[in-house]
Amino acid sequence: MDLLIQHSTYNTFVLVHEYVSKRFSLLCSGNTSNLHKLLHIKMTACHRALFTCFSLLVFLILLVLRLDARAEWNWFIVFIPIVIYLLIILLYYMFFIICHCKNGFDFRKQTSMKRKLWSVFSIFLMFTSQVLLCVQIEFPAFKIPTYWVVLPVWIWLVVLSGDIFSRLVQRRRNTPYFYG
Repeated sequence: MDLLIQHSTYNTFVLVHEYVSKRFSLLCSGNTSNLHKLLHIKMTACHRALFTCFSLLVFLILLVLRLDARAEWNWFIVFIPIVIYLLIILLYYMFFIICHCKNGFDFRKQTSMKRKLWSVFSIFLMFTSQVLLCVQIEFPAFKIPTYWVVLPVWIWLVVLSGDIFSRLVQRRRNTPYFYG
């Protein structure tokens, strides 16, 4: 039985290896380190997507319970899943910023320091808007105007739009024009 399981595991590995080699044009002739790196990257992305969906699901459940008046929780408790999600992303980016500063370069060669700092700034803006929203809803005596609550979101959207536009223009400049 163990021999059968080992044989089927080996066949599964070979099938995955062939699929990845064909799909992503990897030639792993005897060297499976590229395959392991590729599978690790795909699994990392899968785990990030699952964690994002789980955090959003828990937040939506808490939000529905609070809006339905089934629970009289503080609004800060409702936003805890989003805050935890933002803190984990912040730790993720801070780790890569520290590695970038320590080594002098990005070992993944995917993102520049400017892009990492932009991500940290985005997380700060999202966290600020959530705290302001919770304070405005939970403590109406403070009388925080709505435009102050949504100002971080608007700043983020304007800067994000400019960033996307500049990246599109840069990408368009780097690709040759094909006239058919």
